Amino acid sequence: MQQDKDKEGDDGGFMDMESFYPVDSLAGAVVAEAVLDVIELGGGVGSEADAAVSRPLGGADLVVAVFPAGGPDNVAAFHLHDLAVGVPQAQSRWCLTVVVEFHNMSSLEELDLSNNLINNMKAFLYNVGVMSSLRVLSLRNSGLNGSLPEQGWCELSNLQELDLRGNDIKGMIPSCLGNLTSIQLLDLSHNQLSGNLALSPLSHLTTLEKLYLIHNRFEIPIPFVSFFNHSKLKELVGPFMMPFHPNPHVDEIDISYNCFDSQVPTNISLIFPNVRILDLSSSLFRGQIPPLGDLHSLTFLDLSNNNFSGHVPEHLASSLFALALSNNNLYGQISPSLGNLTNLVYLALDNNQFEGKLPNSLSTLPLTVLDVSNNCISSKLPRWMGNMSRLEVIIMFSNHFEGPIPVEFLQTPWS
Repeated sequence: MQQDKDKEGDDGGFMDMESFYPVDSLAGAVVAEAVLDVIELGGGVGSEADAAVSRPLGGADLVVAVFPAGGPDNVAAFHLHDLAVGVPQAQSRWCLTVVVEFHNMSSLEELDLSNNLINNMKAFLYNVGVMSSLRVLSLRNSGLNGSLPEQGWCELSNLQELDLRGNDIKGMIPSCLGNLTSIQLLDLSHNQLSGNLALSPLSHLTTLEKLYLIHNRFEIPIPFVSFFNHSKLKELVGPFMMPFHPNPHVDEIDISYNCFDSQVPTNISLIFPNVRILDLSSSLFRGQIPPLGDLHSLTFLDLSNNNFSGHVPEHLASSLFALALSNNNLYGQISPSLGNLTNLVYLALDNNQFEGKLPNSLSTLPLTVLDVSNNCISSKLPRWMGNMSRLEVIIMFSNHFEGPIPVEFLQTPWS
């Protein structure tokens, strides 16, 4: 096997191996100098190696023994993500087989095997526990399927980030996950996990700062009270039921793409007083939009693709940068109070039942995107819209506008 082991440069012991590609049997180990901190094999093979790829692979699996028993014990990070990038289409269904020999890798802190098809992942998870210094483990889109084992990976007490997104993991979250007492970021989204999360070990992981659970088969909605003692938790992405008591620590809520079929609590501003990002889209919420004017940190609000009805509240958070109310049953005139959102750059009101004319107050906003299509807005096209210098995208079809197109429109970036 040919390989270049003299690429150590002046960048802090980093070996750039993005163009490294083995063309013969890879049963041997990737050679790394003992002084290296990071070994990078990610990013694909590159165009120069494409011709060599098709000859040795021949549809067979790729075998990489990157963790030899006699290997270096002070490498800090292995990055082997996206190894199939650049592989000819005929070879696109290859697998990466990781030969599991971790005994001398106790100093490894980061391991990224994301975006590969790893066909011995169960064995990997059983044995990875000996890498006691591991802080970051990414197995995103790695072909992991079935249930998670109850040992090995759960012994990584120093692990701070675990990314299992985009696999085919089934069953309940194993109780041993509660052993990850240093975990700060946990991404289990886009799998087939099931069960009642109120009874899961997640409620004991009080070090969590970011938790992503969307697109699974958990019993929903998930009681937020299970995470009430998580004072560090800032980002929640999943089908959570709104809590009844305030949680000032959360600054991002994403419970989109669920089936709540209920109203949003009218006291949501008291529950999450410091939230910056609030995404309730595509979750079958109904009723009126609750008062949100007291959310002084809110910059992103997405209530689109629900069944909200009634008028848009007169008072919304003045800190908003983006407001999406598309695809609801909102009606009445578009409120002039939207002109008070002096930071607003994105406004989507399309596919509702708004009527009347566009308020002049919108002319003062720094909008770059405005969508009012598929409503019942009637009047002449406002001349002031042609003077909105930052406006890049405007969508107004399927309304009842009348009269000529103002000459000001011909001088705009979007004309």
